[in-house]
Amino acid sequence: MNILIVDDSSVFRTAIKAALRDLPEVKIVGAAPNGEVALATLRSTQVDWVILDMEMPVMDGLETLMAIQKEKIDTRVIIFASPSEASYPRIRKCLELGAIEFITKPNPDSSSIVADSIAKIREDLLPLLTYEKSRSDISDFALKSRQTNEKAPTDVRPMEKDSCSKLKNQKFNAIVIASSTGGPVALENFLSGLNGELSLPVFIVQHIPAPFTKTLADRLAVVTGVPVAEAVHGEKVIKGRIYIAPADYHLELKSAGKDVMIELNQREKINFVRPAADPLFVTASEIYGDRLLSFVLTGMGSDGLAGAQAVRAQGGHVMIQDRESSVVWGMPGAVHAANAYDSMASLTDCAKVVAHIAKGIVVS
Repeated sequence: MNILIVDDSSVFRTAIKAALRDLPEVKIVGAAPNGEVALATLRSTQVDWVILDMEMPVMDGLETLMAIQKEKIDTRVIIFASPSEASYPRIRKCLELGAIEFITKPNPDSSSIVADSIAKIREDLLPLLTYEKSRSDISDFALKSRQTNEKAPTDVRPMEKDSCSKLKNQKFNAIVIASSTGGPVALENFLSGLNGELSLPVFIVQHIPAPFTKTLADRLAVVTGVPVAEAVHGEKVIKGRIYIAPADYHLELKSAGKDVMIELNQREKINFVRPAADPLFVTASEIYGDRLLSFVLTGMGSDGLAGAQAVRAQGGHVMIQDRESSVVWGMPGAVHAANAYDSMASLTDCAKVVAHIAKGIVVS
């Protein structure tokens, strides 16, 4: 795969090169200090992935991505951003425009900047760059000019488009949501129909680095009109609130008499991530049983599969986002392949369902 590095920092350009140097089938075709130079390379060379810095002189990351889209250049973009809350609005815009994912830059104040940077960059980039090699589930929603020939496994149910009807006349006491790649923008669209009305608690695990969980929570509070915050260890769950798992902490639920309590922990990563959706889904299913509604949205990997199986075992309902509306159909695709779901729909239709259920309206 051909990779173009775009960053005005020679330190980070060197670190990215070093991180990718020994990876099989990876070829660095260029290292540009700004978007203008990058576009010249993209116009003349086939590039599979662009690792794109946000803050650069001459032409920054957002301007570069907009130019890539305007010129219909066939490539995939990973945003390489500074870990600051102030950068999130621009990151969000890039994801909205079709960037596959974003990773954060290592701390430049580290005493071992070179070694730390190389290790972190490799850890963050490797899953993204190699994922499509084993699974072709990056959808046309993100890769507009590419087509996938992957066939659905023969041992699964057809991809029913009217499966929302299975929710008719069901009542729920809580909602759990899992999302990853493509999730921040998907969550906004998914929850935007609440319009200030929420009659039950909602719990979200979104794979996103610190400090962006707080920023995401603030953004969702604006979009939904309901209280949204990072979950706090030991707090009592209250109806009408949305809780987001903090970065690097698993979110679980525990019964305490008639109350439900939040428990955060840093136990081992599950499916290579922390927070993982599985601990939330499993513990929520033990508490809410058949009154639990779960959603597995766009994301890379298989996090949420074990959780979905637990939800169904307790009589809860599992809804997955369909392939066409997912940026990456990894997480919902894994649930689909295992037949561990009850219904499947587009993000738009999922949003309609969650808006009804969250407001206490029975789907009819």
